[in-house]
Amino acid sequence: MAPAALLVALSLFLPCILRAQVPPPENLTLQAVNTDYSLRWTWPGMDGQTASFTVQCVSKYQLARKNPKWKTACEETSDMSCDLNPLDLHYLGLYTRVCATVNGNDSDWVPLDFAPAKDAAVGPPTAVQVSAIDSGLEISILEPQTNNNTSMKEKVSSLRYRFTYWEESTGSKSAQFLISPNTRVVQENLQSWTRYCVSVQSLTIEPNRTSTFTVPVCIGTNGAFSWGKICLIFFSCLFFVFLLVFGLVLGCFLCHRIYKNSFNPKVDLPSFLDEFLASPTLLHSEQHSELQCDLLSVRSPSPQQVPSGARDSIHSCSGDSGVSSNDTSTSAQSSVRSTQSSAQSPELSSGLTNELEGSLGLIQVQDIDLPQKHALFIADEGFGDSPETVQCQQ
Repeated sequence: MAPAALLVALSLFLPCILRAQVPPPENLTLQAVNTDYSLRWTWPGMDGQTASFTVQCVSKYQLARKNPKWKTACEETSDMSCDLNPLDLHYLGLYTRVCATVNGNDSDWVPLDFAPAKDAAVGPPTAVQVSAIDSGLEISILEPQTNNNTSMKEKVSSLRYRFTYWEESTGSKSAQFLISPNTRVVQENLQSWTRYCVSVQSLTIEPNRTSTFTVPVCIGTNGAFSWGKICLIFFSCLFFVFLLVFGLVLGCFLCHRIYKNSFNPKVDLPSFLDEFLASPTLLHSEQHSELQCDLLSVRSPSPQQVPSGARDSIHSCSGDSGVSSNDTSTSAQSSVRSTQSSAQSPELSSGLTNELEGSLGLIQVQDIDLPQKHALFIADEGFGDSPETVQCQQ
């Protein structure tokens, strides 16, 4: 009977002995903002063993029942935190507990009594909108939300909002505030044409809880225009327009100058081209379009008539330019005079003829303004009664 009684005693007390060997979780902390709950804890460890954890919750009013209905939030998780939001717990009070499990052996349950209405932090407004009206600001906010996207005002009736505003140039050190339970406020009598920044904070009266501030929203106030500001804006715009037009004109001028110097550079012309360009009508006049020449008649005397003198009628060629070759005319006249003085003997006839041929041969008109035009004189090669004509060719 003794061994049997010993076995029964071991079967009854052995689970308690093993449970006492598994250390329970420590430092339970419930982080709550509005209705967002997250439970965290620590575990001291057990000779390098890995533990799993189980978290259970129940509403506080159910603890008075004989068999409260526990809800399991996390079961055999290796993390040391658990999200309680899926359980939709009661806001006024809840009760939670955690235990550790090692190799199938459980530790003792560690409870935590928590009242969100007193212990949970309140969150800031979800959104802030600011608009300018005359010389004031209109501020509208969206109330803090629960995890079911409902207003926290339904759970916290004493919820208030602190509206803080300050000039952007001075900073938040000179901020002023306004506390109101409304989600829309209007702050008047502010300075015109000044930028203000606004930030909002949630708070509760009982218990006294405050949230963090929202991100500042900055906007400028309106006001009546003064003539000084109107003139300043007008002349400023006029000055900028003038600078813009001046810059465009200067840019076009510089571009034109670069283009002209690159593709049409200035070159000094020779002096004779400058004289030609100064009076270009010389070549284009109709009266110089053709070269007009008079006929030159040369009558050769017989040898018997030489002593009495030789008469020649010489007409000089003239063109539209009015310029004739003086050297050629002088040479021809001197030849005729020498003929009159030396034609008294037959021996001089042949010399006279050669002299006339030399004097009245092919003559090229030089120093004339008409280029590529010549006068050709053909003289009689001998003596005779028939006159010879001289042709003028272009």
